[in-house]
Amino acid sequence: PYTSYDANVNNDIVNKILDAGYLAIPLELAPLGSIDISKQMPKMYWIQGQKKLAAIELLNKNKNLFGIDITYFACGPDAQINQQMRCRTQKPFLTVEMDEHTGDAGIDTRLQAFFNTVKSYLGIEAKQISKVFSVKLKGLNKIKGKNILLIPPMSKHNNAFSAVLNAYKIRSRVLEVSPDETMERARSCTCGLVCTPYLHTTEAMLNFIQKPGFDQEKFAFFQATTDCGPCRLGQYASLESLLFQKKGID
Repeated sequence: PYTSYDANVNNDIVNKILDAGYLAIPLELAPLGSIDISKQMPKMYWIQGQKKLAAIELLNKNKNLFGIDITYFACGPDAQINQQMRCRTQKPFLTVEMDEHTGDAGIDTRLQAFFNTVKSYLGIEAKQISKVFSVKLKGLNKIKGKNILLIPPMSKHNNAFSAVLNAYKIRSRVLEVSPDETMERARSCTCGLVCTPYLHTTEAMLNFIQKPGFDQEKFAFFQATTDCGPCRLGQYASLESLLFQKKGID
């Protein structure tokens, strides 16, 4: 968050917004205290991620508030958080990614295009508002004896995990590793900054649902998760759930 206040780091973007005639409200001063996202996103354990997703809820409820997110090249957590923000926003939203090569002209162009989009948005009646999905975490009791649990090919340990589940009458199998080393199918559904293991697991899932005869009532995907630590693994399930919901798979 400190980058919002350092003009040398953020290419003076705050003053550019003010000069255009708009009030720039930093995330730290937004009234987010009464917004609870724990039910919608129970696995968002990063404080900054919680604040950003709460800010999206605030934007959605206020006609004249619009979001501009400043991020930086190869920021791991932002790669996961920003996609969830874009999935949940119901109005124009700008992400400005910066690195050492970012110049004033590029930022000015993006800001002006965004301001024009906001003016157009405010000038017309929204015909359709995107539905905000909540992530559903399926318990084993819901799939026991009914569905086949599909486990991503993250390591050889998953074969042992699958064997344990089968021993307890929970049918499961480990997905095949994608033959496409570029993981093009997964890359086409996400931004380029997510980590390779996320692409690896998502590619395996997408390949499986493309197979003839796939029935979402018969299969259920399993994804490991966590609620702490710097690793992005804990965000895989949330982001993949949003991805599959967009494809009509619950």
